[in-house]
Amino acid sequence: MNLVLLLPAILIAASTCSAQSQGISTALLSRLQKISTIALATYNYLVWILHEDISPEIILTFRGTNPGGTKNQKANANTTLGNFESLPICAGCQELVVTSHSLGGSMAIIAAAQLSATYQNLTVFSLGEPRTGNATFASFIDARFKSNNPETTTFYRRVREHGPVKQSPPLVLGYVHHGLEIWNRDPMGMNTSYFCNEETMMCSGSQENSTLENAHGSYWGRGFVECS
Repeated sequence: MNLVLLLPAILIAASTCSAQSQGISTALLSRLQKISTIALATYNYLVWILHEDISPEIILTFRGTNPGGTKNQKANANTTLGNFESLPICAGCQELVVTSHSLGGSMAIIAAAQLSATYQNLTVFSLGEPRTGNATFASFIDARFKSNNPETTTFYRRVREHGPVKQSPPLVLGYVHHGLEIWNRDPMGMNTSYFCNEETMMCSGSQENSTLENAHGSYWGRGFVECS
């Protein structure tokens, strides 16, 4: 089973959720082995490193925005490099997948940018990611992940129509999107998904920021549950 195909659902559930009402099946969830947890209680910061025995992939997933207010901002401003190499060895693992939702998507691509210097088979998925860096950073991501072409990209930035986060921070502050945008109109489906350039006015750039939280907090009709 290719876990890459299941990442959106994996982001919606975790093995430590007390009551799983949405997301992947309990059977699949039970097969996911949590190799390690990286947590910072001060800022309510959490990362899971997951693996399924029948897959060659390790999944590094960051928790997205939570009701932490300024704690989220402080966590981003005070992050330090973790010793990823010291974590347990996954025998037979050949691919690394980095993923998250919302603000966690920014954390995921920053981590992936660093890890890509060491790990060649690396794929990134983000859902509802805000603008993360300036034009230089965007160019670096496009070159490293070949993300300006849907045939070559290993970075998939997906946003929903009317999502409230995709246009933040504003362009006037120097932030721009990186990578192709996979824009989903409602109702979400194969026939309503489009590949768009980073800051084109044809897709999400044609819309003002929305306040519709349900357009950001769920994908494919599945909402996100809070886990610890």
